[in-house]
Amino acid sequence: MSASSQHDAELAIFAWIEGRYNLETFLVALYDAFGMEPFTVKDLVGRLEDYGGIDAAVLPGDLANEWSRIYDRRKEAFRKRLGWWLKNRQGRYAAGWAVVAAEDDTKAKVVRYAVNPAADFASDGTAGAGVLGF
Repeated sequence: MSASSQHDAELAIFAWIEGRYNLETFLVALYDAFGMEPFTVKDLVGRLEDYGGIDAAVLPGDLANEWSRIYDRRKEAFRKRLGWWLKNRQGRYAAGWAVVAAEDDTKAKVVRYAVNPAADFASDGTAGAGVLGF
């Protein structure tokens, strides 16, 4: 293997690990905010705006950067993008954590999500394998 291809492989592995870490950190923050209660994208965005809510820095990928540049008139576009992000990651696990589809709100006709905590996550908020699960 050439030095260049080895370097590319190392970068790909680092990006994968960083992505898993970001996903886990985000799911833990969602769980801290909502527990196992279902939430909508609108609920999540509301918690991003609340003082003491979800820290926007834990948003995965480039969503944190996008949130930092948002204006009132662009919130709907951000909500749509965040909704697609959640939909595309349903059932994906990161250190035992996963976002899952919750029962839809049939009255409001809104998709809802929930977070399944890691199996070793205790009710007192501690994780058996460490917060990162490593």
